[in-house]
Amino acid sequence: MSERSVSNLTTSRRCVTAAMYCVPFRRMDAAVTSYERAIELRPDYAEALNNLGNALAELNQLDASLARYDRALKIKPDYVDALNNRGNASRDMKRPDAALKSYGRALELDSEFKFLYGTWLEAKMQVCDWSGIECG
Repeated sequence: MSERSVSNLTTSRRCVTAAMYCVPFRRMDAAVTSYERAIELRPDYAEALNNLGNALAELNQLDASLARYDRALKIKPDYVDALNNRGNASRDMKRPDAALKSYGRALELDSEFKFLYGTWLEAKMQVCDWSGIECG
């Protein structure tokens, strides 16, 4: 790894850390700026893209948040958190079929993911799809 790559990696991590400190104080605009800077330095930073999606969702920029989750998933297709967050944004946009697809894929990857089964089940109820539900 080149010296510049190491520097970008370190700086991008610092940007993510700065963004994470903004979130509890509801300073989402500052968090978005820091996440964007991290991604500018390291375009393949799936975690930063996912977190940027979360910050944008908090700002009710759901289309933009979906685009960031999709980019994170192109980099890391088995990223369960991004799939779950994509499902949440789809649900909030009144797109239950898309939410169900995201939650279902996340469950395939990690059946122990906390709360995921409940959100998947809720999405299935919204589209009246009872397949795959075990009773008993």
